[in-house]
Amino acid sequence: MQAVLPYNVIRKSIHVKRNIKRVKMNKFRVGDKAIKPKGYAFPCTVVGVFETLAGNVRVVGEMDEYGLLHIFNETQLEKVEDE
Repeated sequence: MQAVLPYNVIRKSIHVKRNIKRVKMNKFRVGDKAIKPKGYAFPCTVVGVFETLAGNVRVVGEMDEYGLLHIFNETQLEKVEDE
C-alpha cells in the first residue's frame, strides 16, 4: 500500500522542482568564489543559490576564514575570477 503524503508536502515538492530550472540561469553557482565589495569584507564561497517564494534570487555565502553563513541578494556580491 502506498503512503499518502499531506497536501502541503506534495505542494512544496512541486514548488522546489519548478524553481530548479530558474536557478540554473543565475549569476552565481555553488562553488563560485565571491566578495562583498561594499561595506564590511566578506570573502566567501557560494554554497547555495535559491529563489524565495516571491521569486527573488538569494545567494548563500560561506565566509572563507570563519565558516560563517550569510544570505545575500545577487547584487550584493561580485564573482572572484580564478587567477
